[in-house]
Amino acid sequence: MGWLVAFLHTLAYGLNVASILSCSLVSLSGRQAETDAIYGAGLYAVESTRTDYCTFVDFNDAVANVPFWADRQMNSARIVSAIGVFLSFVLLILLWISLCCGCFRAGVYRIIVAFWSLMLCALAGCIFLMHTSDYCNTMGCSFNRGSGLVIGAMITYFVVMCIGCVTKDEEEEEYDAKPSAAGGGGGQTQVTVEKTVQADGTTIMKTTTTHPDGTVSVEEKVESPAGGDEEQPPPNEAKVY
Repeated sequence: MGWLVAFLHTLAYGLNVASILSCSLVSLSGRQAETDAIYGAGLYAVESTRTDYCTFVDFNDAVANVPFWADRQMNSARIVSAIGVFLSFVLLILLWISLCCGCFRAGVYRIIVAFWSLMLCALAGCIFLMHTSDYCNTMGCSFNRGSGLVIGAMITYFVVMCIGCVTKDEEEEEYDAKPSAAGGGGGQTQVTVEKTVQADGTTIMKTTTTHPDGTVSVEEKVESPAGGDEEQPPPNEAKVY
């Protein structure tokens, strides 16, 4: 299970980084966007019809750059997403290292991974603060393929969290399996007595004892037709399975 979690988190980290560096996080359709010949934007770059590829927005350029870099919601999205990517990278390193020491088997470690992944899911979603910015209100922002990368990262982080919550310890799995091996005893000693009468009148009493730890002991007692008992082995020689 640790390999699956490490792989999924690596995928989520890659999607998260790609969404931050994307220049097509949103599509622009406002009049100001048409005037500036811009049809897509990300947190740090834009797509322009003048160049047909991603262009980093120079703060010193006088073409509509002050709203892009000075907008409060835009900067909040940049700061929070950068923190999320850094924490995601730290967890990525810890997950791959834990595969060598088997740390993912520990319940406390899995709870930490689950909580951490939930936090990363929330931090990744904060990138959508860009849609509430004055820049987007002016440019007319809508979802683009970069937004799909964000949603993919959030879903993958959430899946990692679910795996960390539902995975059981090896000790818990062994404990859950013991009652079934013990005949469903539920932690109690069960005694079953079988009486068999043969054709010659001999009676065989077979006592089966199921212990809480899953072991089973069997003891047989033979009674002759005359009422006398045959010599039986001492109790400590009873068969144990």
